[in-house]
Amino acid sequence: MLKSKAKQKAMLAAPKAKSNKDGARFLTPSSAAALSFQGAAREECAVCSEPLHPTRRISVQNASLHHACFCCVRCGKMLSLLDYATFCGAFYCKAHYKLLAVVKESSQVPPV
Repeated sequence: MLKSKAKQKAMLAAPKAKSNKDGARFLTPSSAAALSFQGAAREECAVCSEPLHPTRRISVQNASLHHACFCCVRCGKMLSLLDYATFCGAFYCKAHYKLLAVVKESSQVPPV
């Protein structure tokens, strides 16, 4: 017999522990999966601190973040994993990173 959609939603909404004959409580496989998904959803974006969805995140230099948060801090251009640079924990497009390097070099005092 098919379950109603409302009943299916209610069953998936919250993980439930079941009891065996001895009264010991355990998680069913479906509730354990729901808990692991909920735990993964609690991971926060390293840039905006909002929750991350497990399938909608990227990992860059040991940090997890939203695709939309992976952008240049100067111009806001979306970055790719193949074309970005970092300086002091901030993400830059190659053009702004090169400008940053020029400014950094010009502000350094030559060695004596």
